[in-house]
Amino acid sequence: MCKLSSDTVSSVGATAPVKPLSNGKRRKLWQVDERLICPIIGTCFSIEALRAHANRTHSSVETASDFEVHATATASAKQSGRLGKLLNKALDRQHTRSLSRAKQIRDSQGLLEWWREAVQSGRVAGPLWAIASHPHADETCLSQVYGDIHMLSHLHGANARARLTQQADAQQAQEQLRAEVEALKTRLHQTVRDRDANLLRLREENRALQARLDLLNTRAERDQQAESAESALMLQGAVQAMERLEGERAVLKMDLTAERERADLLMQRADEMEQERDALESAIQTLLAPTCENSGACDGKQCAHPDLKGRCLLYVGGVTHLRGRYRDLVKRYNGRLIHHDGGVGDGAARLESLMSRADLVICPVDCVSHDACLRSKKYCKHNGKPFISLRSSGLASLTRELHTMVMTRH
Repeated sequence: MCKLSSDTVSSVGATAPVKPLSNGKRRKLWQVDERLICPIIGTCFSIEALRAHANRTHSSVETASDFEVHATATASAKQSGRLGKLLNKALDRQHTRSLSRAKQIRDSQGLLEWWREAVQSGRVAGPLWAIASHPHADETCLSQVYGDIHMLSHLHGANARARLTQQADAQQAQEQLRAEVEALKTRLHQTVRDRDANLLRLREENRALQARLDLLNTRAERDQQAESAESALMLQGAVQAMERLEGERAVLKMDLTAERERADLLMQRADEMEQERDALESAIQTLLAPTCENSGACDGKQCAHPDLKGRCLLYVGGVTHLRGRYRDLVKRYNGRLIHHDGGVGDGAARLESLMSRADLVICPVDCVSHDACLRSKKYCKHNGKPFISLRSSGLASLTRELHTMVMTRH
């Protein structure tokens, strides 16, 4: 077990002034502003990755808590020891693109503008390391970066709590819907019992009326010449009553059929909401889980982040202002999403071009033109590509389909 001294743990939050490098080269991890070392370790590495790096230095951290592993890595990062050098190399290797862009920036103001763009996009790991190690980052720049990354950690926790609250609300809504379905079943059973009673009553009345009609017919045949106006009126009334009762019976049958269809629809909706809840729960667990650092070698079976393995998904139609959410969701599953608005502004030629680039096509039937949907389905059938139709254009339906897709594939 990894044993940490009080000096090691307390050193996580220590600060020291940044010394500018006269040779213009980037700072090593142990040379950056000490305030940023803890955020760099926490943002750029998962706990599993830190354990792996620590084990390479023959430091046993298998039984250490997550905080102890983080504290050990943070303390080692302040020194040019073996673990500090391993972490420095790993950061350079993981964020080559960000380092290349930072190399083109020659002043602190440019670094700050780039940092603000990164904060707005939510992708701060690479820029954080590139700016912290940049030779031209001054105290003002580093203080701004430190303040922003500190508040982002609070925001991340708040978002996680909000997602848990949404999950609880969905659970409550599902329970309420289930109760409504049960109440509807009870009402349906009562309706069936009432219908059976009414049908029995109508049969009895029908038999009585038929007996009266037979009696009137017999009297009419026996004495057609003496048939009274009263007998004719009684016969006509009996016939009208029979027709009225038959009409009532037909209406009751139609009402019963409608109630059964409504019950089936509500039960189907309840099942769909339960499936969406399960998909949302899996998505929330995925979003709250640490990012997989070895996504290229992950087989998706034990990983907290199921993998689409870079497949390209074409989403035809949907809600325009949710396009970014669709892309972010597919990206979380290691996929890539391209979009066609379903015929609002994008034409048929662009749809053909996008379908040729996609590995599969997704079409929400509630928010797409019939022409675009039929074209997509026909193209996929002709070219042997998967075509998936979603019940709705909401994020929950897409989440459930992605979760089912990756789970079935693995």
